[in-house]
Amino acid sequence: MIVVDTGVLYALADRGDAHHAASVRWLASARGPLLVPPPGIAEACYLIGRHLGPKGEAAFLDAVGPGQAFTLGTLLETDITRMAALVRQYADLPLGDADCTAGHGWHGTAPGLVCPGAAESFVSSAPSRRAGPG
Repeated sequence: MIVVDTGVLYALADRGDAHHAASVRWLASARGPLLVPPPGIAEACYLIGRHLGPKGEAAFLDAVGPGQAFTLGTLLETDITRMAALVRQYADLPLGDADCTAGHGWHGTAPGLVCPGAAESFVSSAPSRRAGPG
């Protein structure tokens, strides 16, 4: 299982993003389920919708679900507890819920997958200026 970060999702959607080509190459070679935590879906929708408009956001959403490129993960109650702890621990950083579920010990699951622990891999790209908050 590979947990995919918002930076990669945005770069895939925006052909003008500095990381678009690398993200497309990675997606073409990725093996295993590509899992996106719910906060990552929300963050990607916000950024894609803001910068690329409703058509871009809808195209991204079309890529999530059974038989599509990405699988929507679930959050467990223990994940919410861990997210709160991470936000407190890194209060001096702009750490949000999506960051807490991508690569920080998220134990969520995807439908049909047995996930006894955290994801095996975490995929991120350096955030582009256009994909940043604000």
